[in-house]
Amino acid sequence: RRTRRSAREIVAKAGSAEVAVEQAKGEMSESVRRVLERFKGDNQIEVIRDGAGSYRFVLRESVLFGTGSSDLSEDGKRALGRVADALRGGNQRISVEGHTDDVPVKKEETRKRYPRGNIELSVGRAFAVYDWMIKGGGIEEARVSVVGFGPHRPVAPNTNDMNRWRNRRVEIRIEER
Repeated sequence: RRTRRSAREIVAKAGSAEVAVEQAKGEMSESVRRVLERFKGDNQIEVIRDGAGSYRFVLRESVLFGTGSSDLSEDGKRALGRVADALRGGNQRISVEGHTDDVPVKKEETRKRYPRGNIELSVGRAFAVYDWMIKGGGIEEARVSVVGFGPHRPVAPNTNDMNRWRNRRVEIRIEER
């Protein structure tokens, strides 16, 4: 008899756990849906859903930085402010990823600042966004990581100006915990 009660208790708990998991999945999907809706039609920030509880903000170089620069523009700071507003107070993991095209850095000033070229520029840009999100956006530092991919993860072949423009970006990846 004792074994049967234990089995019933286990089944009851498993049933509750399944319901709790399904509710949590629904809440994550609702959270993602709200973010997608909030940024729908935004011409500076693209939001792409990656999975049930993950998505990414894509911000183009032209919004955040000048050509060959890692200094945030005023438009970039305003765009990041909107992203920070959507993320502040949450517990999601945030990864700031810098990307460039495959055209070698030409500006003398940029080559001096980033002697390793695009890979180092992508890290500098990702760090500039990270720094602003922490200091200007009020995001908890422990939630955020930084990586620079340079030209190594293009979204389009670097065969024309439009594709190179698409590859010059910072992605802010969000993963629900």
